[in-house]
Amino acid sequence: MGFSKNKEARVFGINNILLFLILIVAAALRFYRYPEIPFTYDEFSAWFRTQFDNFNDLIYYGVKTTDTHPAGVQVFEYYWIKAFGGSEPVVKFPFTVMGLLSILLSYKIAKKWFNPTVGLLTAAFLSSIQYMVMYSQIARPYISGLFLSLLMVWFWDKVVFESRRNHIRNLIGYVIVSALCAYNHHFTLLFAAMVGFTGLFFIKREYLFHYIIGGLLIFVLYVPHLSIFFVQLNRGGVESWLGKPVPGFFFQFLNYVLHYSLAMKAILIIVIALSFIMLSKNLKQSNKYRIVSLGWFAATYLIGYIYSVKVNALLQYSILIFTFPFLVIFAFSFFKDVKPLVKSILVSAIVILSVYTLIEKRKHYQYFYTSGYNEIIKESAKTWEILGKENVTTLFGTNRKIQDYYLEKHNMKDEGFSYIDSNYTFTSFRKFISTVKTPYIIFGHAENIVPEYLQIIQNKFPYLVEKKTWFTSDFQVFSKKETDFNSQLNQEEVIFKTGNGFEQTQYGWSAVDENLIIDTIYNSGVHSFFIDKNTEYAAFFSIPLDSIIENQNNIVQISVAAYFPDSVLNMSLISEIRAGDELIDWRDSQFRDFVSRPNEWQNVYLSILLSDLKIDKKGLMLKVGIWNNKKQSCFVDDLEIKTIKGNELIYGLLEDFE
Repeated sequence: MGFSKNKEARVFGINNILLFLILIVAAALRFYRYPEIPFTYDEFSAWFRTQFDNFNDLIYYGVKTTDTHPAGVQVFEYYWIKAFGGSEPVVKFPFTVMGLLSILLSYKIAKKWFNPTVGLLTAAFLSSIQYMVMYSQIARPYISGLFLSLLMVWFWDKVVFESRRNHIRNLIGYVIVSALCAYNHHFTLLFAAMVGFTGLFFIKREYLFHYIIGGLLIFVLYVPHLSIFFVQLNRGGVESWLGKPVPGFFFQFLNYVLHYSLAMKAILIIVIALSFIMLSKNLKQSNKYRIVSLGWFAATYLIGYIYSVKVNALLQYSILIFTFPFLVIFAFSFFKDVKPLVKSILVSAIVILSVYTLIEKRKHYQYFYTSGYNEIIKESAKTWEILGKENVTTLFGTNRKIQDYYLEKHNMKDEGFSYIDSNYTFTSFRKFISTVKTPYIIFGHAENIVPEYLQIIQNKFPYLVEKKTWFTSDFQVFSKKETDFNSQLNQEEVIFKTGNGFEQTQYGWSAVDENLIIDTIYNSGVHSFFIDKNTEYAAFFSIPLDSIIENQNNIVQISVAAYFPDSVLNMSLISEIRAGDELIDWRDSQFRDFVSRPNEWQNVYLSILLSDLKIDKKGLMLKVGIWNNKKQSCFVDDLEIKTIKGNELIYGLLEDFE
């Protein structure tokens, strides 16, 4: 008997030691160079929306009319910043702590539902993957939502499956935390509803009335937020910048979670396969937890996917985090509680490989710890020193408030900078570029930039001097004249280039009606092409997309010179990407947005950022043409299709950049 107790104590001690080491690793990964972690764009947005003098303005201007999230996290940040300050590490700190507590709660839930081995494997995996590390370093409602979701489930489990022990206390905890979930994020509100509904299938009859009353109390606590909820519901989702998910979205998500690493996939497969060798003897008793775990994650994913496809795009990796630990628990749930040595080996293998790929393959501390906004300012200052500030026009296509934040950090005045005005049209932007007198121009841009602006700049400043890229951000220096130090860089940037001045037929170019080849009006060479009122669509170029690109981050640039003999009318430069008969992408640039005067040749531009298309199909065809849907007439010349290297890190924190 004494021997048995000693053995149990040793096992208990080893479990605690392993859990302690996992949490130490998790803390080290999250707090490493902590003061250097910059705010993300979303964090800046929330930070700016805390700068109000009173609570009413915070709710109206900071949440109700400007945000799509519930008020909970915004209110928390408002008071946290007032109390402790608004620096990056201070704002992020409570969220990072919640990330660590989420690992502990995941362990406790998995251990309670299954056994310590399942708990430790779950904690090991969650401690060291980029998905969990990164969101623990972001002060937004994702890691707080995960923490609250797990805490809610902890209380829910006690209410539903341990009804006789501290029933009222646990019910109160469940009600309060569920209400906090509702105030945190719309998907944690959804998850709270799913968990509450699940309990109806398991709660003992004598406690059903209390459980229903608890559900009503959760709703009552949420009532003050309903007015905000309905305003945000009518506003819709984030489809203006987030594309609809493709059928393979779930496998893309798994790829990201596993660091796009074959080694990570292999170790996960091996560990899961071992669970069927070291199979638990209590499968039947614990099957309800497997069904619940898998069901919660699957329901979250399917609701997000179907809503995104049918109504409005909102499915992102971030909203899957609230139920992700339950998918991990399910994956490891078939293990019995293995011997301490085996347990230690499995935990070590997961943590070591995950940490290695986090640092070496995902380069988390290199890319996530670098703010493009900050780097753009630093690189601009370096360029001024080399080329002379008087020789450089500095143009930023960035958020003005964020740029000012970093200018203040560097004790730099907002002098010598030009910003892309949100009211710019293509013609007014081209007019601005035409007034630039300096031989060089800096173009620093972040987040959602209009890609045709780059073409307009390149038309006057065709030579690339320098290029730097970061997550969602680019820094480029262009010159008017070719110099020795930029010619090689230009050659490396251009992957494919072809043009048609309507002088002779080339590969990829369609034959055109020779009767419409004009030799009296032209932009260059001795010919142009006349689009008459009877021509609705002129197809000029068709080629397999794979043959003109290197990777999904390339940019396809299309341009054409247009000349209207009378008043400026309208037609469109168009491109389409097809997979057989299926249209993958269609876009157009309207001539009237670029051509401002008749009887003058002016360029029309169209860009395709392939990184925004999320193309997952082979055998795609690119077609370029002009759509004359208004049945007008115009001369066109010098149609050019060019593929250049894009920013390979543009979505590198979420996608594979190798």
